[in-house]
Amino acid sequence: MNNNDALLTEAAFSFGSLFVRVDILEKKGNLINIYEVKSKSIDGANINFVSGKSGTKIKSEWVSYLYDLAFQYYVLSNSDLLRNYTIVPHLILVDKSKVCAVDGMNQMFTVVRTEDGGKEVIIKPGIQRSDLDTSILKIIDVSSEIDGIINEYVFPTNYRDDLRFREFVGLASDFYSKNERIFVPLSTECRGCQFVNRDPELSDLQSGFHECWHNQSKLGDELRTNDLVTDIWGGLAGMRSIMGELLSKRIYLIKDINEVDIAPKKNDGRTIGLSPHQRRMQQVNRVKTGNKRSYFDRDGFLAEASTWAYPLHMIDFETAAPAIPFNKNKHPYEGIAFQFSHHTIEKDGTIKHAGEYISFEKGVFPNYEFVRNLKKQLEVDNGSIFRYHNHENTFLNLIYDQLDSDQNPPDDIEELQEFIRSITSHKDVSGKVEGLRNMIDLYQIIIRYYYSPSAKGSNSIKKILPAMINDSEFLREKYCKPIYGRGLEIPSLNFDSHIWIDSKNVMILTKLYQHFLTITMTRPSTNILVGWMKLQMAELP
Repeated sequence: MNNNDALLTEAAFSFGSLFVRVDILEKKGNLINIYEVKSKSIDGANINFVSGKSGTKIKSEWVSYLYDLAFQYYVLSNSDLLRNYTIVPHLILVDKSKVCAVDGMNQMFTVVRTEDGGKEVIIKPGIQRSDLDTSILKIIDVSSEIDGIINEYVFPTNYRDDLRFREFVGLASDFYSKNERIFVPLSTECRGCQFVNRDPELSDLQSGFHECWHNQSKLGDELRTNDLVTDIWGGLAGMRSIMGELLSKRIYLIKDINEVDIAPKKNDGRTIGLSPHQRRMQQVNRVKTGNKRSYFDRDGFLAEASTWAYPLHMIDFETAAPAIPFNKNKHPYEGIAFQFSHHTIEKDGTIKHAGEYISFEKGVFPNYEFVRNLKKQLEVDNGSIFRYHNHENTFLNLIYDQLDSDQNPPDDIEELQEFIRSITSHKDVSGKVEGLRNMIDLYQIIIRYYYSPSAKGSNSIKKILPAMINDSEFLREKYCKPIYGRGLEIPSLNFDSHIWIDSKNVMILTKLYQHFLTITMTRPSTNILVGWMKLQMAELP
């Protein structure tokens, strides 16, 4: 900082008890530019960060970014070192409207693991500014917004509604210095609290979450021994917050919910399977009665399954959306589909690892070859295709649009697009359109026909898969044996012999599923899911 010009990263400054690190600091004589680098994207147009009557507050989506920068500016402008400098705050964001003019720019910044388990960015030796395309970044002077935050706007906190920026910083600093708690009203934000200990075997450890909830509810140990409304399923409720409404009624435990508390304002019109309200009541009633058995609508499921065509095709995609485009003429955060796995289930229950695809070649845009391979593997018959939730459908539609906008499309563009439309649901001018062989969403099957108390309010496959394993002794017995591998009961393209389940500790499945994510094309999770349901059809144990 003694130099007339300087460029620093993570420059550290203090003022009183306050301390910050600045992402990038640029010193030019008496001018200090500070830059807060964010991965948040924008779409080209100039941004209006302010809302409210006559522009009296920062828009909620920008609060965390601009108040972070405002705190940095406040500390720097009050520090002894920079008090007499002109400080200009900036946000650096990613502009998705821009097209990258450089091929393989991501390879100029390689992320590697260090010996201590951390990460380090290795910059390509000899790199020049001319090697980069910085147009994908948007640098925005936010001086007026920061001035409004520090000198004008009310501070957005649920602690008090009359605080200004300086008052809040002073108050927070004082509480922190004295090591005092601050209790705020409970809200839906509690669902994502980081300061929670939910392990009943570690109840002697502190849990800020439970301290907050006890302060308002006075329920003490009941908070640890009962299901809380943070676990209530809130899906398919539109703009309504089921949890928020319960907290406003001072209802903290699921066992205290009455049906009228969560009743819908009007019928949702669903005639197949559980309605969202009925599903919530399955959860509430099982908590109230202590019923640990899962709900399964066998007849409803069988009616739907009777429309499926065999063999059943289970597909699963691995994708990425990198901030720095891998390829020339691509946008930041433009999707890349680089891997899929493909398993089949025959009508007699036979399962096999039927196919796979993975792109290893650096610098090659894989999406079109990805679809070609998927098409080749799925067009051998007319069997039903399955996915879990929206990811596969979303990415195939994305690739369709990429083909549409490609200035130098492949020769087989029409074939690829026709295939994508045939197995997806999508929107056009007439509304939502479903392909003739539209993928069946197992998530929707779960929502309509199955509820497990062990999954609580979650329908993530990470919760549903262990729940189904717990429900089925047949599956536990089957998958705790080495049946998955070359030449075994379930032929695999990658394994010689593999055991998926530790029969002595079934809940290890949750950790196993995390492990699935790191194994190349081996996930049989959707196979197990449909296999469990097939047991109901075959009336097996």
